[in-house]
Amino acid sequence: MKKRGVSIALVLTLVLGLCSGMTSSKIAYAATESENRQLVIDYLGLMETDDPVSSNETDTVTRAQFAQILYTLYANGDSDVEDVSYSSYPDVKASYWASGYIYYVTKAGLMSGYLSGYFKPESSVTMVEAAKACLMLLGYTSSELPATSNGIMSLTKKLGLYENIKLAARDNLTETACLNLLYNLLKSTTTTDKLYGEAFGCELDDNDEIDYETLSAETEESAELEGPIIVTGSWEDEIPFYLENTAVYKNGELSSLDAVMEYDVLYYNIELESIFVINAKVSGIIESIEPDVVNPSSVILGGKTYTLATDDVIDKVSMDGTVAEGDAVTLILDSDGTVLDILTETEYKIEYFGIISGISQSGTTTYISIEDIYGNTNVVNYSGQSTDYSTGDTVVITYSSNILNIHIIGYVSVLSSQYKKMVGEINSDATALGKYAFAEDIIIADAAGGSLLLIDPQRIADTTISAGDVLYYKLNEAGEISELVLNNVTNDLAIYAIAVHCKLGYANMSLNYTYTYNLNGKEITTDKYDDDILDSSNFDLGTGVVGIVYNGSEITDACTLTKIERVTSVTSEYVYYRAPGGVTGFKLSDQVKVCYYDGTGYSFISFDELSQLDLSDYTVSAYYDEPMKDGGRIRMIVIQ
Repeated sequence: MKKRGVSIALVLTLVLGLCSGMTSSKIAYAATESENRQLVIDYLGLMETDDPVSSNETDTVTRAQFAQILYTLYANGDSDVEDVSYSSYPDVKASYWASGYIYYVTKAGLMSGYLSGYFKPESSVTMVEAAKACLMLLGYTSSELPATSNGIMSLTKKLGLYENIKLAARDNLTETACLNLLYNLLKSTTTTDKLYGEAFGCELDDNDEIDYETLSAETEESAELEGPIIVTGSWEDEIPFYLENTAVYKNGELSSLDAVMEYDVLYYNIELESIFVINAKVSGIIESIEPDVVNPSSVILGGKTYTLATDDVIDKVSMDGTVAEGDAVTLILDSDGTVLDILTETEYKIEYFGIISGISQSGTTTYISIEDIYGNTNVVNYSGQSTDYSTGDTVVITYSSNILNIHIIGYVSVLSSQYKKMVGEINSDATALGKYAFAEDIIIADAAGGSLLLIDPQRIADTTISAGDVLYYKLNEAGEISELVLNNVTNDLAIYAIAVHCKLGYANMSLNYTYTYNLNGKEITTDKYDDDILDSSNFDLGTGVVGIVYNGSEITDACTLTKIERVTSVTSEYVYYRAPGGVTGFKLSDQVKVCYYDGTGYSFISFDELSQLDLSDYTVSAYYDEPMKDGGRIRMIVIQ
């Protein structure tokens, strides 16, 4: 079998190996289910075609591309059609790149032409066409398969092939849906009761998922990294290959040389001519040098001990060094959390946005834990009272002459005035906000209810950013926005539920609303008290579909949703409805919920179940939080 994805798999092995030791939640991760699916398909090279399938998850797969994918699955290396040309259809010339693949899979009965006699190789393959082919790969014959599209889709779902897919039968197969379909095929059982992926070396783990570690074990010996190198001065001279066409991965994602910034830490692999970059820093006051300045081996910062990794950094904190206890510093961390370098205030300006995640007291010292937008936890030792700040506060941390400054964003921050000037339109390519371009390695986060959510720039494309929408931003040396923190612009941190009961009363000398919510079929009851910060009228929501920011004990924000009636259809991306100007589409949230009302109560169903319903038999309503130009999405669909 050809393992066309070996290089890709090796890259991913290196990325996971490098990032696995990091303490940062942004950088450190074990492969999630979705990442595992990507790893497996990339390793086997199942979606690598001569005319490459787009990496854009919403782009569709052509019939020609799917023919080659089916060839890879069906032939499994036993036959080679790459040098063979066939003209099996009027619109598939012998010179066409996929002519051999199309001939092969149509001869095998996995695909067929249309009644017109044409194959239409550049048209998108549909979900039901792809599903039918996969059923045949599992061993079902044409006579055993259902005759209708609905029947094909029902069998596809019954066998587990439809897992993590949100397409109707006639929808075009997207890149993401194709990946999920192929992965589901690998872990499915054939008609002869064998694991289909067994022929490709796949095994299932305890969770009945493909075990990527076992599958890719042979690549681990090649996964050797050289480094670390701290990005300063002429760091490029330390890389033993030309950088012009080098692949760069930063914090686990494909990036570019432009995204490599001063004081990043990088490794490289000679075989792949690739660079792997991490960004892990913590800042604060050095409380202690251990065991002493004569033979230092570690420093304590924010109550945590950090081991010194090199002789140079040990020299910095020694008796004759440049760093002493009480200094405000930034630690440059390696992938295992050890210290590669220590930067003083004059070398590296300390300023970062974060959310207070914890406050603790040790003797007379108050420790405040702050999660920054990179996922790093910075712990600062604060000389004031532990009651001065609260968990969930959004802050900017700076130091001046070794003195800690904590700025509360949105209330009394001396910095807040300059951030409110960052207003304008985010362009359709999500590469600029007004006159300010986005840096290639921009980090964008949305903050709400004491939580941060990292978002892809495309999530806020074509969005209007108004005064108060930006909590914090930072510009790089080129004047580009490198960090952007928004004030609940996306509403993606909210929980969307059905308020089935609302009662107004008084408690503790304040207005009190008691709500009962139907949240994914489970009812919860919570109180919300009026206070000086949140307008109580915001919580006078009545019953119906609502969005709440709920921290497990209280609501910190809430909003009603706007109802769309006369819904005509629902696709994997849009709700379409009749408006005065004609049929209009509104984009779905990635976490859209579907609720069925039977006249007496609400129950939640999956999006897959919705896609199989004939909507003309129901009254369908959709609910959105904000207009699309303001980042709004359809949050809930209700059928009755």
